[in-house]
Amino acid sequence: MKVAEIRKEFAGEILIKKIPEKDKRLNKGKDMFKLQLPLLYPDGDWIGLYLTYDKRGGLKITDDGDTFFRIGYTPPHNEGAFTRSYPRITKILKINYIEENDGELSREYDAAELEKYKGNILSSDIWNFLQAIVEICAIYEEKARE
Repeated sequence: MKVAEIRKEFAGEILIKKIPEKDKRLNKGKDMFKLQLPLLYPDGDWIGLYLTYDKRGGLKITDDGDTFFRIGYTPPHNEGAFTRSYPRITKILKINYIEENDGELSREYDAAELEKYKGNILSSDIWNFLQAIVEICAIYEEKARE
């Protein structure tokens, strides 16, 4: 699924903008787009996902580490609350085929996988990714109230 197709499918629901190549913090020299989603993190900031296309035609959906970063600086500030929640978080990630690596949540597709599904799977995967983030934030906020 190309960015134009994503724009068409999510018309009015998601803001999509290209990350400039000069933004070295985010753009690692690839075609990269930010999806500004219509939901908020617990701290009130917008949830954003990033789409990165590689040179071989593959695609990566990532939160660029924002989810765990944002819940990490909101109460509770103790590691125990997060550690007790991690089995539930791991289950949510597994159900949605999302991987966690050093705090970054991501889902990767190679070119053959994208071609096989003709892009149809991507829109639902974006919503599933978003749902996983919302559930993770809810678990963390639940622990904050304990």
